[in-house]
Amino acid sequence: MVLEDWHEAAIVAAATVFELALFAKLTMLLLYRKKTVKEWFTSRLRHVRNLMLPLCSGKEEALVKESSHLHMRIARGVTTYLTVVALFGLILGQATALMEQPFWVSIPQLWNVLVSGLLGLTCLVFPSILRPSTTDVLYIAFNAIPLVALLPSHCLPQDLFMSWFVIFILIRLPSIPLASCGLTVLFADASFLALTALRRRFDHFEVVDSLGLSTRDPTLLVRVDMYATVSTLAFSFIFLASMRMKAELIAGTNNLSSQLSAASSLLRLTCDAVVELDSELRFTDHSPELSAMLLHDRPNTTLKAKCFTDFMQPVDAGRAIEILGSSSNLSSFSTQEITAHAFHTRLVDSCSSKLCAEVFQVKYSKLDGKSYHLLGIRDFTDIKSLAGPNAVDAFAEGQDSVMSSPVQLSPRSSAGDSEHDCQPKAYLDIDTEGMVVQSASQPLMARAGTACTDLFPSPHMTMLLNQLRKEAELFAKRGEAPPMRILSFQDMPVIFNAPHVDRITGTMQITQTRFGRFNVLLTFSRPNIRPEPVATLDGHSESGRGKDAKALELPQPVASRGQPGLWQLSQGILEQLDRQLPRAVRRRFPPVPGSEGSTGRRKGEQKTRDRWWAGLQEVRGRVLRRMTVELCWTQPSSYTETMDATCIEEVNKDLNSERQTGDEEGDSGRQKSKRSHAQEEAGCTQKHREAQERQRHGAMGRQPGKPQATTGKSDA
Repeated sequence: MVLEDWHEAAIVAAATVFELALFAKLTMLLLYRKKTVKEWFTSRLRHVRNLMLPLCSGKEEALVKESSHLHMRIARGVTTYLTVVALFGLILGQATALMEQPFWVSIPQLWNVLVSGLLGLTCLVFPSILRPSTTDVLYIAFNAIPLVALLPSHCLPQDLFMSWFVIFILIRLPSIPLASCGLTVLFADASFLALTALRRRFDHFEVVDSLGLSTRDPTLLVRVDMYATVSTLAFSFIFLASMRMKAELIAGTNNLSSQLSAASSLLRLTCDAVVELDSELRFTDHSPELSAMLLHDRPNTTLKAKCFTDFMQPVDAGRAIEILGSSSNLSSFSTQEITAHAFHTRLVDSCSSKLCAEVFQVKYSKLDGKSYHLLGIRDFTDIKSLAGPNAVDAFAEGQDSVMSSPVQLSPRSSAGDSEHDCQPKAYLDIDTEGMVVQSASQPLMARAGTACTDLFPSPHMTMLLNQLRKEAELFAKRGEAPPMRILSFQDMPVIFNAPHVDRITGTMQITQTRFGRFNVLLTFSRPNIRPEPVATLDGHSESGRGKDAKALELPQPVASRGQPGLWQLSQGILEQLDRQLPRAVRRRFPPVPGSEGSTGRRKGEQKTRDRWWAGLQEVRGRVLRRMTVELCWTQPSSYTETMDATCIEEVNKDLNSERQTGDEEGDSGRQKSKRSHAQEEAGCTQKHREAQERQRHGAMGRQPGKPQATTGKSDA
């Protein structure tokens, strides 16, 4: 071919260069990305195979199901659009007919528009018609109606190009999403191409159409239809590929949501609270569980939009930020990647109390591109860590802020427990409201009733007891049971024998009395302290009366594991009674001046003291019986079962007899004691007056007759 114009030569050369560059680029892509190209061809072949053969993969089946769901949503929208287009076409035809204006749409074509509108309205009224198996049929139907409108009986040759152009823009292109595969689109486009080719062969295009274009060339419309067929096929494949990618994205998102739901459920089984943090480590929603752990005195405060590190000390917060943000800068982090970590830290609640927390982190990214953290928070103060050596500690051992106080608390360890369980234990039951020792076991029974400020020199212990009581009362107000926590302490200073300061190691836990009050039970290794002897009337230790006192006691119940110190309450009260009885007798019978040489007087006073001692011992026995019965009937079944049934029956009989005869015995005892005291006092006073009279008469030198009479009167 000879090129006469240089413009033609230039465009041919430029096109050749463009084609060579494009060919070189495609060749380089094939060489460097052979794996990607191979995967693309494999996926296309798999897609074609899935269209013709049954599904053999669960993943492919899930993708096809999601694609069908998306296809149905889009098909409903396309059907609505085609119905609205038919409505506007009918309105436009009615308007031109009423105004008697010329219109390029013929009356038969308006009937085609009406049929298209009725088909769309039927699909809207009866949604069950629109199914994945009927979308291709509906696509053929919506394209067959305009195809009939292009027949020679409906469209004149001069209006063919205009009608074809309007049908292509308003119906053929928008209806492509109805087709589920490219073969359906190809079949419809081939029908339009065949119709235009037949009309080119048999029609005579001798006039100018309504657009002013010359239709003398019979191949013009055929070429345009061929270009339209290629464009519709390309649009169809692009739409199907994009819909499949959308289905894969939705399936991946659902899979991610399922994994997060499973991780959240697992964390809720093992952790005390599960929260979600955004990229700035702020809570995305309120967590009632974490609020109960940290916001004790603020029940109505929300955690939403608060920073997680605000509940940590600065040292722990810096390390926690480093761990939580360690994988935030990874360039390969995708929407379906989930990373998990576990670390230990300390949380500070609203009362400035610190608790050791184990944090399980699940990191992921949502569709907005931001990273989020799913945290499971577990309090392991009194239990063993689940992560173990796999956890990344968020604090150094030497920077333990909690251990800086004189009262050192730490999680219990199995090795330490086995060593301490072999040693004998001592128990202190502390009343957290009155801050006194409610009861104590041997050898600390004498400390019952001691104030906590006298027993514990460190003020931190008092603060800790108050904090434990407030936490328990807060849970009680909410109608919840306090958490089962056993705090361990080590080398806690305590004063058993002033001014010496001892150190004890053990555990403490909150307990509840039958009156609803909360106490703290201290369990520690028994210290080497000798119990103080109980004083008697003579000022010596009571040994001879030990057997008599022991006869008044009931058999000691065996305390169940985890609830010691209840029987020690009765022992402490018994010891206090033994101390107060001799003092009461001494106050009642003070020594009388000048009575050292009177043997009869000493014998009388000794008999009176013995009677008082017997009465007080009886009172002591009654108090002990009543107290023992109260302990037996108010404790759990483990205590009641261990009591001797016959002993309890005897105590009940004693109590019933005491109710009947208690008043009579009390009145008679009081009358007898009053008469004996009056006689003894009258005798002592008379003898003292007689001695004074003798001394006075002797000094005055009077006769011995009258003193003899006086003596006789005194003897009488």
